[in-house]
Amino acid sequence: MVRSDSFFKKIVITVLLVTVWPHIMQSHTHWSTNQRADPWPEYTSEDPNDFLYTRQKNRLKGFEVVYDTDECFSFALSPFGQNACNARGLTYDCTCDDDGIKTIPIGNVENGPWGLVAMLFGGIPEGKTLIPALETAREHLFPDQESGTIEEPDVLDPYQVYGFVSFPIKYRKRGLRAEFLVQACDGFGFALQAGFADICQIVDPDLGCTQSEVCCSNGTDFTDGVKEYLICQYQKIAEELCINIRSFHDTGMEDVRLMGYWRHAYDVNRDRKGWAHLLVEPFLVLGGTVAVAKEKWQSKIFSVPFGNDGHHSIAAVAGLDFDFVETVSIGGEAGITHFFSHDFCNYRVPTSPYQTGIYPFTTAVSVSPGLNWHIGAKMSAYHFLDRLSMYFQYLFIQHRNDEIRLKTCDPAFLPWVQEQRSCWQAQLFNAGFNYDISPNMAFGFLAQWPIRGKQTYSSSTILGTFTATF
Repeated sequence: MVRSDSFFKKIVITVLLVTVWPHIMQSHTHWSTNQRADPWPEYTSEDPNDFLYTRQKNRLKGFEVVYDTDECFSFALSPFGQNACNARGLTYDCTCDDDGIKTIPIGNVENGPWGLVAMLFGGIPEGKTLIPALETAREHLFPDQESGTIEEPDVLDPYQVYGFVSFPIKYRKRGLRAEFLVQACDGFGFALQAGFADICQIVDPDLGCTQSEVCCSNGTDFTDGVKEYLICQYQKIAEELCINIRSFHDTGMEDVRLMGYWRHAYDVNRDRKGWAHLLVEPFLVLGGTVAVAKEKWQSKIFSVPFGNDGHHSIAAVAGLDFDFVETVSIGGEAGITHFFSHDFCNYRVPTSPYQTGIYPFTTAVSVSPGLNWHIGAKMSAYHFLDRLSMYFQYLFIQHRNDEIRLKTCDPAFLPWVQEQRSCWQAQLFNAGFNYDISPNMAFGFLAQWPIRGKQTYSSSTILGTFTATF
């Protein structure tokens, strides 16, 4: 794994950010990440379109003013937990949904189950050879063909059962996130978000031979050979490929997110009888992510990144809220996120379009993640029950295809195969509740559920928040 910036430089960048913006910590998530496990991390249970504007809006609404000054600084601290036991992804199973989406094991979410037979397909990169376990399998399964010339898609199971190994995984993420928000001048403000997490992916260690006994029992010479030389040898194959397939557990910082915002409320229908009095609030957010978090370990196949996998990003979001004085607030937003390229060495790239899950060769590449775009809709109510406020939010996130460029050209590698599998999609629902215990402090609770997804974890998040506003 190669990092485009040294660890020292990343620490310096983080320190400079904190120095330049000394007031920072309660903001709200307004753009997505380059993570299939956590595409929309939450940092607080507060209304995502609050923007240190509640007291001013209450004054415009004519509510009783109980605050000496308007908000100018806010801090939020939020412990959280996130769990997933499966994912949603493409499958060839005829029992799947109409659009080809079905619940799948987490280990299959990026590139599908391990297609062990297809590892024998495709060309051989310059200066490389098949590992001994795969060469032995080739000699028994395709004795009349040489390595680098095999391409027999007819022997592959279209339902990806026979000759494939799947890996059920239990994903757990625990951590602490913080947000700072400071009001710079009328309508404009800045924010910073940071976090620390402990991530664990528990892999089923016995799946391979269990599946081989179930799926490879029709007794032909070829299927018996697949069982003997490939499926029940998957651990040896991983070892010879220098791949760690054990459970993953690590702790570290998440990426640092920095944003600037503008918002303004326009008073509508204040003195018009028979019309609803409301505040119309457009807002604009410009921000970016500094990739200081740990990347995915290329040698640990079931590791996950703590952030954008080394990719810095910039984002722009625009939205509009309609705050009806006597009832609720409704609104929506749309945004895009651009990720910058990052270099990796020992990156696994397919050598055949039929390979899935695991690839036999590595090379150095530059990865440019595809653009993320999202839309969201929100409904909220301020102090709808005593001092209790709440909001509900729907989010749709789409990640477009990545671009993978070889650092050294070699016709045996087919990065376009991986590019076509790199898009993903998530639909999420957020519910946040906050209770003001004083004019300056509040406790909150947020839950995030996956509604639907494609090639993403079915991750649920629970988060608690303490907020202080001054």
